[in-house]
Amino acid sequence: MTSPGQAASNRSNAEKSTGPKTRRGRKKSSQNARKHGLTAPITVTEVERYWRIIVNDALRDFPPEPADPKDRIAMRLAAAEAQVARANAFEEIIEKSAAEPPPKIETQMLHEVSVDLANAALHGGMSREDMEMKLALYQFIFAVKDDRKRTTRKNRSLAARYINEAEARRHKALKEWVAVSYDLPKQSQILL
Repeated sequence: MTSPGQAASNRSNAEKSTGPKTRRGRKKSSQNARKHGLTAPITVTEVERYWRIIVNDALRDFPPEPADPKDRIAMRLAAAEAQVARANAFEEIIEKSAAEPPPKIETQMLHEVSVDLANAALHGGMSREDMEMKLALYQFIFAVKDDRKRTTRKNRSLAARYINEAEARRHKALKEWVAVSYDLPKQSQILL
C-alpha cells in the first residue's frame, strides 16, 4: 500500500509531467505507438467496398450508421474483411522485402573484407590496426544482416498474429451474417 507521503509525492510529480508543450512535440508524441498501421481504424472507403459485395447491391446507398440489424452485421463483416485484406497485404510486403537480396554494396564489402582478412592470414602484410578495423567492419556487416533477419522474423510473427485476429473477427461476423441471411434458429447457429 502506498504511504500518504508517497501518494503526495506522486501527485506532485504528476503535475510536473504534462507532456510536450509545442505543436511539433505534440504532433510527434501522438505517433509514439504507431509502428505499422495494422491497428489503425478501417476507413469508410474500405468498409464500403466490401459492404457492397456482401449485400450484393451496387446501387443501394451506403449507410455509415445502419439502423437495420442485418446492415449492421453486414457492416461488421465488411470491416472484418477489410482488416483481413490489410493484414494479408502487410504479410505480402514482408515476404517481398525478405525475398530481396541484400544491398549490392553490403555483399561487395563483405567479399572485399573477407578476401583482405584471408590474404592477411595467409601472407601477412597487414598492420594490427588495419586487421582490427577490417575485423570490426566484418562483424558490423554480419550484425546488420542478423538484424535484418531478426526484424523479418518479428514482422512475420506480427503479421501472423494480426491475420489470425482478423480472420477470427471475420469468422464471427460471417456466422452472424449467415444466421441472419438464412433466418437460422439459435440451435443451428451454434454449429456454424
